[in-house]
Amino acid sequence: RLKPREAEVLRSIERELQDFHELQDFVTMHCDAFLEYVEGGEQKLEWTTLHSEYTVLVESRVQRFLQELGASSTDLVRMLKEVAGDGHAEAFVSTLLSFNSYSHFCSVMHQAATHLYSNLDLSDEETDGDAASHPKSLSVEPG
Repeated sequence: RLKPREAEVLRSIERELQDFHELQDFVTMHCDAFLEYVEGGEQKLEWTTLHSEYTVLVESRVQRFLQELGASSTDLVRMLKEVAGDGHAEAFVSTLLSFNSYSHFCSVMHQAATHLYSNLDLSDEETDGDAASHPKSLSVEPG
């Protein structure tokens, strides 16, 4: 069972990843490449490269945060093994592993692209008859 200090460490790491603006910027900058993504469909080589970059961003942020706490990834793994079977710890592991999952990454990127393009504010003056290629502005509502 998680001790209060261990639970706080896991919550802190989760918050770090939720508030990780560099990761959010990465998703926004690259999500349009995933508009065509279909689960089980053809995969573009570019997606694999972007997934690798995304994974490195997440792993490096977790490492930096652990260092700020005076801990290492080995310490985190040891703690998680000690509390195996705890629902909160298992949910944390599941969340952390999802960042590494290629299919989860592609789904997240596709959803972000779909959301981004569903919120386009198009202007007739700037469309020249092709609304998809001439957005006036991009306005994304917080999710």
